[in-house]
Amino acid sequence: MRPSLPQPLRFVSNGIQRRPAALALALVAMLGVAVPSAYGADDSGGALPADMEAIEKAYLAGDYETARAALIALADDSASPVVWYRLGHMLAEGRGGAQDLEAAKAWLGKALEADYADARTLLGRILLSGDESEAARAVALLGEAAAAGDATAQYALANAAMRGIGMEADLAEARRLFEASAEAGNARAQYALSQFYDKGIDGGVQDSAKALALLQAAAGQGNAWAQFDLARRLGDPASGLAPDEALADRLLKSAAQGGHPQALAIVGMQTLQGRSPDIAPDAGLAMLQASAGMGDPIGQNNLGWAYATGTGVTQDDVAAARLYGQAADAGYLPAALVMASFFEAGRGVPQDMARAVALYLEAAEKESPAALAHLGRLSAQGDLPQELASHSDHGAWLRLAALQWPDSDAAAMVLEAAQAGDPAAQLWMLEIVEARDAPEAADLAMAVGFLESAAQAGEPQAQFRLGQLFARGDHVAQDFVKAHGWTNLAAAGGYPGAREARGALADLMTPEQIAEAQAMARALLSGARQ
Repeated sequence: MRPSLPQPLRFVSNGIQRRPAALALALVAMLGVAVPSAYGADDSGGALPADMEAIEKAYLAGDYETARAALIALADDSASPVVWYRLGHMLAEGRGGAQDLEAAKAWLGKALEADYADARTLLGRILLSGDESEAARAVALLGEAAAAGDATAQYALANAAMRGIGMEADLAEARRLFEASAEAGNARAQYALSQFYDKGIDGGVQDSAKALALLQAAAGQGNAWAQFDLARRLGDPASGLAPDEALADRLLKSAAQGGHPQALAIVGMQTLQGRSPDIAPDAGLAMLQASAGMGDPIGQNNLGWAYATGTGVTQDDVAAARLYGQAADAGYLPAALVMASFFEAGRGVPQDMARAVALYLEAAEKESPAALAHLGRLSAQGDLPQELASHSDHGAWLRLAALQWPDSDAAAMVLEAAQAGDPAAQLWMLEIVEARDAPEAADLAMAVGFLESAAQAGEPQAQFRLGQLFARGDHVAQDFVKAHGWTNLAAAGGYPGAREARGALADLMTPEQIAEAQAMARALLSGARQ
């Protein structure tokens, strides 16, 4: 499987949708970030038309319709490749009107005939995102621009080499091109190259320090993907970076403004929950809508939550179920669990216990404790199909359900099994009783009795747990002799950590106490064998 790297600039024809201009401006206003100009410098040497300054002002003010209309009016009569290039750029991005890639290619081709260098790169990028039949020409155009030192072309061509578009896949060539583009200051190339060094892609040397330096450089230039990655690392103790919540928050919000789908989902959720008071609730909702519109499962899940709870929108279970369903279909586990509960309750969808159980089982296969607990709850309620009642994990489901809901039918079933002498159930009862808000002393004593029964039956985990209780004096009188004796038996049974715990206890005991504990363990072991 090829490693995942940032996508090159792709237009809607390649399946990546851009944010609507209105939303982009709302996010810009929210975060106080200036709208960057998409226009390059005029390197043609020709004089611009007299009203190009007004067009530029309209574009920078976000009045794309005016800028586009003015460029269209100029294009036919103008001899300036700058006008053709800028019109092609707006048509390609769909700014100020509908996207029109064919017209964009025509105007960019005209600018290219006039030897306008930027047109070669942009046209190559558009062709690279189109039909396979155009890929070879795209690579040729980008190759010319890359050879001339165009960092944007180098980045786009690196992506083509990475994925084998219009050329044979070549990771080494992709790396070389990313390096050239990154050295020229291209933020997207810096981020892509950071992934090479971070993961050791293409068999290259892994270099965490260089990866971090490139990541920070890209984030400093406003690359949303790098900002999101860096924000996550600042909040992860395992990253080796000093925690900085304020910087992580700024980076996350900047990544959202830059259109990162997960950043939009997270910041939007924080805003609706009142955890980002500097952002208007309407902007938070817009961010969730943008993320969900991009197909991001976290955005879909979070927008589903907004509809399910009526936060920022009119409460609508049908809309919530649709969004949760989309996220679940994409493999997002939290959404799958919610959809299971919706099918179980008939909320926003027709009640369907079979589908609910199927979703819980799928999540259980991914080792979701919540899903396992729900399966245990359904089992205790008698709502599982008969064939699942004898499932090999049935007991584990009941245990997790009892821990989640310690006063539920599932807890009662575990208690019944413990009373019947099931060692596993006897082992579980103490943690179930401890999970209650205010466990009664009598219930704790009963649970300790069950634990001792399991330990006497030769269950190493029960022996180790009972040893810990006596060592700490939890629910029993502290007794190092009994603690050592039970821990010694757990060690003999191979229970992980028991040998170390036994040694730590021995350091606190007299030789006479150790001898007494060893005699106790031998007596218990002999009794267990009889």
